[in-house]
Amino acid sequence: MNWIWNNKEWLFSGVGVLILLGLGRWLWKPLSQLFNHKPGPETARYDEQKTSHFPQVAVAESDSHPITNAGNLSLANIIEDISQRPPYQRPDAQKNYIGLPVTWQLRFRNVAHLPSTKLHQIHFVDEKWNSVTGSIDIDKYPVLKIARKDEYFRVSGKIINFAFMDSIELDFSDISGPLAKPR
Repeated sequence: MNWIWNNKEWLFSGVGVLILLGLGRWLWKPLSQLFNHKPGPETARYDEQKTSHFPQVAVAESDSHPITNAGNLSLANIIEDISQRPPYQRPDAQKNYIGLPVTWQLRFRNVAHLPSTKLHQIHFVDEKWNSVTGSIDIDKYPVLKIARKDEYFRVSGKIINFAFMDSIELDFSDISGPLAKPR
C-alpha cells in the first residue's frame, strides 16, 4: 500500500495506466483460458481422429496430401484449428498442413528485398489479420512492384512452414490480381 502511495503520480499518469492495462491484458488471456478449460478424455492423450477436423490418410511419396477436403479450407480455418489445440499438440497439428496446396484471396501488405539475393519477401493478410508470407522472384510477378497496400490478390502455393501462431509461409506457385474486394 505504501508503494502505491509513494508512486501515485507516475502510476496514475498516462504511462502508469498504459503499463497497468498492458499487464492486465497480458494476464487476462492465460487466466481466462485456465478457468474456461474443460478437461475431458480427449485432453489426456493426443488422438488425431478426435482432435482434428480433417481425415488423416496414409500418403505415398507424391504430390498428394493427407488432407483430402482442402478445397474450402481458409487461412482462418487452419489457424483456428491449430490455436484451439493444447500448446503441446500444436506442432504436430501444424505438420498435418505442411505441403498442403492452397488458394486464397488475401490483401497485399508489403514486399521487401532480401539482401544478397534476387528474392523478395512478400506479405499478405486475411480479414482476421492472419498472415501469409513467402519469398518470390519479383520479376515473375511484376504487378507487385506497383501494388498498393490492402489490394486483394489471389495467391496459390503450398504451405511450407508456420511462424508464430497466426502466420503461414507459402511456396508461392501463382499470384494474380489485383482483384475486386470480396463481398
